[in-house]
Amino acid sequence: MIYHRGIASSTRLKQLLPVGQGITLRAIETDKYKRLVAEVFVENLSVNLNMVQEGQAVVYRQYLKGCPQSKDSLLQGENTAKQQRLAFWSQANRVMPWDFRHRATQKTTSQAIQPQQQNNCDPSYPDFCIPKNSPDLNPTFRTPNCHKGKLRREKSQVRNKIDIISQKRDLSNHES
Repeated sequence: MIYHRGIASSTRLKQLLPVGQGITLRAIETDKYKRLVAEVFVENLSVNLNMVQEGQAVVYRQYLKGCPQSKDSLLQGENTAKQQRLAFWSQANRVMPWDFRHRATQKTTSQAIQPQQQNNCDPSYPDFCIPKNSPDLNPTFRTPNCHKGKLRREKSQVRNKIDIISQKRDLSNHES
C-alpha cells in the first residue's frame, strides 16, 4: 500500500471509529493551538495504540509524559511497526509528520497571504486557511461521562474535520 500523507491513516481511523460508536477520551493536555490531545478508547481498547501498532500513526514523544499507563506499550508498538515496515514505516524516504507540517507552514508563510484572508484564518490549523469559528471544525470534547449522543455528534464533527483537511491537502497537491 502506498502511504500518501496520511490518507491511509485517515481511512483506517474512520474504520476504527465508525459513526455511532461510543468513545471514551482520556485528556492528556492542550497543544499550542489550544486543541485537546487525548487518548481515544473504544470499549476499553486504545485506538491510539492500535494505530501506532499498525504503522498508521507515530508516537509524539512530547505528549508521553501525560500518559504513563500507555507510554511503554505505545513505544513498543511503534518499534514493532518500524521493524516490520508497516504502513508509514514502509516508505523509503518518509518524513515525520511534525517535519512535514513544519515544511508546509514554511511554504505557506513564504507565499503572500491576503491580509483579509489571514485575519479570517483559524490559527489552530496552521497548514490551511480554515475560517475562524467554523462550527463543524471546533468540536468541544466532554468527559467520558457526558451524554452518548453528544459524543457521537462530536466524533462525527472530528471525522468531518479529517475529511476537510484531507480534501484541502489533495487540492493543494494538485495545484502545485
